[in-house]
Amino acid sequence: QTARRLAAVALVAAALAAQSARAQDAASPPRFRLFPETAPADPKRPDGALAPKPEKRFWLASAEIFSLEILPYTQNRYLNHEDYALISWTSIRDNLQSGLSFDDDKFTTNQMGHTVSGGLFFNAARTNGYSFWESAPFVFAGSYVWEMVFETQRPSLNDLVNTTLGGMVSGETAYRLSQMLL
Repeated sequence: QTARRLAAVALVAAALAAQSARAQDAASPPRFRLFPETAPADPKRPDGALAPKPEKRFWLASAEIFSLEILPYTQNRYLNHEDYALISWTSIRDNLQSGLSFDDDKFTTNQMGHTVSGGLFFNAARTNGYSFWESAPFVFAGSYVWEMVFETQRPSLNDLVNTTLGGMVSGETAYRLSQMLL
């Protein structure tokens, strides 16, 4: 069951990365760059000037993150009937007031599941024109919203850290691999 979920998440990440790569200018094929924030030289310009940076699409990135929050919540609430997904305005208020704790989730949940979802949050921003460091707040925001809104369990500091930092690493890895392959 967990392996199927992780495979589905990986497929969604690959699809998002592929969609972003297709949106790039066809005249400038993607190349591996140590610092991907720096644009390659534009082959159309005789002076070798840098290609313009891609347009930042905040609302599209935010909508992708919102969908990455809603889809798993819907599955947990209505298909899996998980107790922690029975959220209400009271549970949201309690989460916002209670402060952070440490949870005792399984190792695979904390180190793999949170990392994969963080990578999806990261690539929602990364594939919409944001640099590595500019994508980091999107991961943190996605993780924070999940902890505060979409669970009845007390918000977890280790989930927030694992999702943010692990998501940045796995998301950038997926982004660069997709750019090299495409």
